[in-house]
Amino acid sequence: MPVIGKPSNKEINKWDVKYLDLKITNKSNKSIDIDVEILLKKSQDYEILLEDDFLREIQRQENLQKKSSPFLSSVYLNPIVSNMYITSRENETEFIVERNQLKQKFALTLPQNSVNDNVFLESIILLERKSNLIEAQVLVRSDDFTKGALIKNITFET
Repeated sequence: MPVIGKPSNKEINKWDVKYLDLKITNKSNKSIDIDVEILLKKSQDYEILLEDDFLREIQRQENLQKKSSPFLSSVYLNPIVSNMYITSRENETEFIVERNQLKQKFALTLPQNSVNDNVFLESIILLERKSNLIEAQVLVRSDDFTKGALIKNITFET
């Protein structure tokens, strides 16, 4: 299920941006280990990027402004630590985000009868000037899925 919200990160929240995320429910009486991937359709009406990249771009723009000011002589660089739990890649038509596994065999464990409404940790940032419909495809993989990956098409309405 699609989730759209205002980022809780104070550095990002001061900008007029939204995050895209997923809500996944485990209705079974058994915990389940899953890997999750989302393929977001690109458009000229909006831009999608990861939180880390957005913060780096903000820092780059602020440093450019500071360099051009005659009153400020030094530029400050705050290191931005990448989110190890999320990776992205893109092609001509899609922006693809994946939840990483790290030390475990799977990226997420959903306890029995539970809900996770922050699968991508608010890390998918949406830049837009007007409301949009964003088409996406979600892939959920698990050894418990005997018929293969669960694939679902969803739409984010901003």
